[in-house]
Amino acid sequence: MEVAEVTSARLTDELVELWRGELVERELAPSTVEKYVREGRRLRAWLGDDEAVDRRRVLAYKSWLVSCYAPSTVNAALAAVNDLLAFCGGRGLRLRNLRVQPVSYRSMEHDLTLDEYRQMVCTAYELGDERMALVVQALCSCGLRVSELGCVTVAAVEMREARVNNKGKVRRVILPDVLCETLRAYALRRGIREGPVFVTRSGGPISRTTIWRGMKRLAGVAGVLPSKAYPHNLRHLFALVHYGRYRDLNVLSEMLGHARVETTRIYVATTGQERSAQVNSLGLFVGSEGLGFLKGGPQRNRRSVAGERSAKVSWHKP
Repeated sequence: MEVAEVTSARLTDELVELWRGELVERELAPSTVEKYVREGRRLRAWLGDDEAVDRRRVLAYKSWLVSCYAPSTVNAALAAVNDLLAFCGGRGLRLRNLRVQPVSYRSMEHDLTLDEYRQMVCTAYELGDERMALVVQALCSCGLRVSELGCVTVAAVEMREARVNNKGKVRRVILPDVLCETLRAYALRRGIREGPVFVTRSGGPISRTTIWRGMKRLAGVAGVLPSKAYPHNLRHLFALVHYGRYRDLNVLSEMLGHARVETTRIYVATTGQERSAQVNSLGLFVGSEGLGFLKGGPQRNRRSVAGERSAKVSWHKP
């Protein structure tokens, strides 16, 4: 006998915290756990004092998300919300993702260029912030996620290879020789003998918030748009430069630690500017200037065109 899915539930702050524990037990990546819990808390705050959740309210919440955020952000939020609703016993409340037409080209509006990257690194050195200069270069030259920076340890520098364990996968990341030499000297000067190379004054690992703020500060001084200055953009730049030189999507996907090549393909998609150049080069727009073809074409003018039209008409007469 089939059991009907429950279409109502109660969502409390305590349930959200219990859900966090369940996510951890399922061995989701720490960053994914935090992202999901953040979305769960946002839904809880939106509900207000009334903890009851039914189909009408979750649909209203989805509409609110759509009015405030981009489709990709909405779908990411819905994945977390659906998981939370299932945990609370309201499987029948699950929401469908927005259907988004795949875009085969990317916008350059927020792309960090190679020149801008170099300008930010030089600015960090000029400001005397060697740590930030090396953090930016380590992320970019290795294609690391910001959450993977802690894998750049003293031991990894010695082996010139970092072992990264992220999203349930373990991969090896080759560290460039020149980066290793620079980081070895940096660690010696800072008295760092083991563990992560990039640490705070108290010896703890540098946080992603510190890196994010540091990049925004560098962008402001270097004259780079703040919207381009965030850690993941350095990973994108690594992908673009690597693919531009070697054109091997499979190798790049493995280096980035992507589960699917399709994800890597998004990183290296043709830019909107390139796509525009391709369309413009077709020359298929005629416009009013095309009348010159009728006026000045070989043995072809308005009179001959009119004659052709009359011939076509008379041909159909009985």
